[in-house]
Amino acid sequence: MIAKAGAGPVPVPFKQMTAESLANSITFALQDSVQVAVQKMAASIAEEDGAGDTMRDFEQRLNIDAMRCQLCPERLAIWRDKQTGAHLSGLAACTLVEKKVLDVKHLRLLRHRHYYTHEGAEGPFVGAVAAFGGLMASFGTDTSDFSQRLKKRPRESDLEALKRTLTRDDSDDARLEKGITSRQFHHLAYRMAAKSYEDDMIHNFEKPSSRPGLTALRDRVAARRAKGGRGYQIVSATAHYIGDLTATGAKAPVALFYNMANGFRNFPSYAIRNDPARRRDEITGFGSGCKLAGKEFVLGFGDALVGIARHPYLGAKQEGALGFGKGLGRGLGGLYFHSMAGELTLHCEICRSDVTSNLRRTRILLEGN
Repeated sequence: MIAKAGAGPVPVPFKQMTAESLANSITFALQDSVQVAVQKMAASIAEEDGAGDTMRDFEQRLNIDAMRCQLCPERLAIWRDKQTGAHLSGLAACTLVEKKVLDVKHLRLLRHRHYYTHEGAEGPFVGAVAAFGGLMASFGTDTSDFSQRLKKRPRESDLEALKRTLTRDDSDDARLEKGITSRQFHHLAYRMAAKSYEDDMIHNFEKPSSRPGLTALRDRVAARRAKGGRGYQIVSATAHYIGDLTATGAKAPVALFYNMANGFRNFPSYAIRNDPARRRDEITGFGSGCKLAGKEFVLGFGDALVGIARHPYLGAKQEGALGFGKGLGRGLGGLYFHSMAGELTLHCEICRSDVTSNLRRTRILLEGN
């Protein structure tokens, strides 16, 4: 840019520099016309507001006005009202909820930018290795949790639960008298996430009430834990360890199918020319997972069939007859990888549904123990 403005010599690569080229550059830089060009460039730079222009360009690309709260424009909107579509800040949402103008159950987190983070493995082998590594890490975590359960002493909360079970004394004399603890803040955050916000602010700092049957079951478990002592702790920790290992083992096929499906889907973009990777949708629950499985199954075979015609055409257009042969090979390779990606995605969702139902039953059994 300096040479283009006439304020300096044409740059010379370091490996091509000689004593003669360096001398010519120095001689050129000492010319009067170059000094005039340098002064003009300096005056032009001095008139610029580099930092201000950068910030204005950043804010323009960020579109900060679209991120403002529609009631308090000086605040950032972090909630969206599902019924009206209004974008609300934390202060506006809290005020409307307290005034009973807005139901907290209708609030949804507002995502201003969505970043795609689901590329997955570069190939099926990498996906299999990642699945195996995740399985070993989960086994290690389960073993570490088992060791921690064995080391734990009976907690005061267990004794308090036993006292509540025996006396059924639910008086509110000790509410927030000693200040707000981290556990109370945790209960408040859980209520906000579960949409179980209550009108009485004090109740929001308490543990949300569960179903009566589940609450009674937890009381019995707490009473048994407090009475059983060390023996019950070992048995309970072992039972949870077996449950954790079972859950980890049940999730292993899902992780394997998922990672290998991503590997088969992504590998053509790395190994096959003119075969860009197609972004898939995000899985947010069982319903979206089933929908995505069907969509990927159809699109995977669609990509495979389209590649059979597209790759030979592009190859012939770029390299002639030789390119046609190469394109045919690329198309056959893409047919295999894309079809495998579609099939494995479908198997992944089938395994996920089976594992979810089995883990739910296992969790219920562990709660009883």
